[in-house]
Amino acid sequence: MLKVLAAVSVATAVWTGKKTHKKSLVPDSPDGWTGKAVVHIGPPKTGTTYLQETMCNMEELLKSKNIAIPTAEGVCDPGAFFDMGHELRSYGEVSGHPIEDLKTGLARTQKAKQGVFISTESLFMASLNQTMQFKSILAEYGYDDVTIVSFHRSDFDWFRSKFSQRTKHDVAAVDPLNDIMRYAGDHDYVSLVKPYMEAFGTDNVHIVSYDNVLAQGKDLSVVLYTTFLGLSEEDIQRHVPQVDVNVSPDVNDIALWAFVQNVMEIKEGTWPELPQYYLGHDGEDDPACLAEQAKMLKSKLGDAWKCASTAAVTAKLFHYTHEKLIESGVHMYHYADEKPLEISVDAEETPADEKESLCYVDRAELHKVDGYVGEVAQFVKATQTTCRL
Repeated sequence: MLKVLAAVSVATAVWTGKKTHKKSLVPDSPDGWTGKAVVHIGPPKTGTTYLQETMCNMEELLKSKNIAIPTAEGVCDPGAFFDMGHELRSYGEVSGHPIEDLKTGLARTQKAKQGVFISTESLFMASLNQTMQFKSILAEYGYDDVTIVSFHRSDFDWFRSKFSQRTKHDVAAVDPLNDIMRYAGDHDYVSLVKPYMEAFGTDNVHIVSYDNVLAQGKDLSVVLYTTFLGLSEEDIQRHVPQVDVNVSPDVNDIALWAFVQNVMEIKEGTWPELPQYYLGHDGEDDPACLAEQAKMLKSKLGDAWKCASTAAVTAKLFHYTHEKLIESGVHMYHYADEKPLEISVDAEETPADEKESLCYVDRAELHKVDGYVGEVAQFVKATQTTCRL
């Protein structure tokens, strides 16, 4: 069988971008931060929640370096800029006037002659016009030395995380290959970063390999705040309390329990208590027990529980993204060629281990377990008691 070697992160042999900085990212003195802004734009599913939590935990430490979080009230909030990005992009409804709130914050930090740090994944999909508008807002308050930071996560891993999020918050999983094709059309990493290159200049856009940072056992927040804000690792460890990392259960178990939720909603007209707990809304249930119960559910579903190997498809997407990154002229790709990860995948679709697949309930096969679906409610109620800590 034909095998292909798919790099999960960028390897030394193929990366041709520059690695050295033309100028120091971090001023020698606190006064040097005047007029400087560092903007972290995500994208989603690259540790943004965790990074924004640590941002607020380090607020006082940042202030000691003359760096401020430009919120309207002057107090850090992890999601402070999320609606601002959405208002800028005219994406959905927002509460209040988040762009005006940003301006209020920038006016205050400008007066105090502080540098600023902004973090929100909602800026990631901004068009060139919207990016230029954001640039003009910063410049209006004297922030014309701007560094843009974006993490790049391998397509394989990013898609699994996105698939998990959709099943967790939306509907029970459907065939993930259909989702991949839609995702391939919607998620072109380079096209989404390029407006920032055009607006702020290629040298001012820094991409960090999410996969390689983790492969080296490094903390995402340490890399972000030491590289771009000049904090020391010792400072971070000394000043930042332990942050709860937003870690989800197994992606395929989430897909299974999402299906259970749908069945319970149909049977009883209400969402079941247990899967909601299982998906992270409460800490009272035993995850290992629930995973074991998930195994039993899968065995009962038989042929209706299907797994699709997605590695080959996402590997092609990764190589496409990497080639486009090189063509775009991006200079600053951090951690791009240190301890690259590689995975071996089949070029042909094969029944694969669930760890390298995305699984779902095939509705067309449910007739083979006719009557089983009616037992789900009873099974879940029993599990609620069994798995309660």
